[in-house]
Amino acid sequence: MGGKAFSHLKPPLYTPRLPPALYLALRTRYLAHLSAFYSQVGTPLEAPEKPSYGDIDILVAQPVLPLPPTPLATSLAAHASLTTPGSVTTSYAVPHPERPDAYVQLDVHVCEADTFAFELFHHGHGDLWNILGSSIRAFGLTANNVGLHVRIPEIEMLDRKQSLLHLTGDPDAVLDFLRLDRGARWRPFGSVEE
Repeated sequence: MGGKAFSHLKPPLYTPRLPPALYLALRTRYLAHLSAFYSQVGTPLEAPEKPSYGDIDILVAQPVLPLPPTPLATSLAAHASLTTPGSVTTSYAVPHPERPDAYVQLDVHVCEADTFAFELFHHGHGDLWNILGSSIRAFGLTANNVGLHVRIPEIEMLDRKQSLLHLTGDPDAVLDFLRLDRGARWRPFGSVEE
């Protein structure tokens, strides 16, 4: 949500953009914190050359114990939390470590265990998927947050979701199929030009 989830509250919660060093420190802290609650925890690769960050996005799967949302919010000392109906992402307003009048927006996206790796891969290369998506669509292929699919045109006209035939949710298999470098899966781009 880019750090704007709490801007509509009355009064709105101030969530200033985070400089890279603070963002990385907080991301590391919250990855460790969430590891006590979930057995799969990760953060998507960041876009290159970002001067600041509006929020911290963390994907999780497989709760360690059955977990209602209240204990997590309490353990984070969250001032507020928001979940849009039907969404698997909860935004938490956690205390800003340097500004007593401010908060950090922490977005926790809960995945299914079997789609976690692909969702992390897909979210981490969102801009690349915008480019690849238009290229592979011409060949009847579509990628979404759970994997690569072939579209069946006869069904697509009637029901877009039902027209998708799941091929794989394995990031390496998708990269192999598209003849892209497997090593790029977890390697961020070094620059915007790259």
